[in-house]
Amino acid sequence: MLDPGELQFFGAVARRLQPRTYIYEFLKEKFDEPYPENPGKLVTAAGQVRLPAFNALRSLFDELQHAKLQPEPPGLYAMIDTGAARGNEAAGKINSVLYDLAADFPIRFVPPSARAVVRPGIPVLRLDGTVSPPNPELTHLLREIPPPGSPERRLWRGKVLKLLAGKTG
Repeated sequence: MLDPGELQFFGAVARRLQPRTYIYEFLKEKFDEPYPENPGKLVTAAGQVRLPAFNALRSLFDELQHAKLQPEPPGLYAMIDTGAARGNEAAGKINSVLYDLAADFPIRFVPPSARAVVRPGIPVLRLDGTVSPPNPELTHLLREIPPPGSPERRLWRGKVLKLLAGKTG
C-alpha cells in the first residue's frame, strides 16, 4: 500500500543530494501485474488514475519545487578521477571507502580538472590517499583501509570520521 509518509520521507532524504531530476518509476500497472492491487502505481491496468498515489506524488513534487535548501558545505573534497580507480586496487579501495564515509560526513567529489571549485580551508584528498593540507594520520589511515565488514574496519571508520570532523570544527 502506498504510504504518503514514506513517499514524503524518500523525497526529503533525496533533497540533501540536491538532485536536478526526480523520477517516479511506478507509473502504470501491467496487464499481467503479479499483485492484484498495487497502490503505489499511478495508473491501474484498466487505465484509471489512482487518486491517493497521484495526490501524494503531486504534493511531494510541489514541496520539492518550492524547497529552499542550501547545499551542505563540504567537509572534505575528494579530487578523484573515478576511471583511474579501475584496475588500481589501492585507488579503488579509497574510492569505495569514500562512498561509505559520505553516509556520515559531507564529502564533495570533484574531478581533478575542476580544481577551481575547491574552497580554501577544506581538506582535499587525492586518489593516492594524500591529504592537503598535510595530515599524516589521515593519510596513513587512508592508505591502510581494512576489509569491509571487518571489526577493524568499524574502528578504522570511527577514527577517520573523528579526524574529518576535527578538520571542520
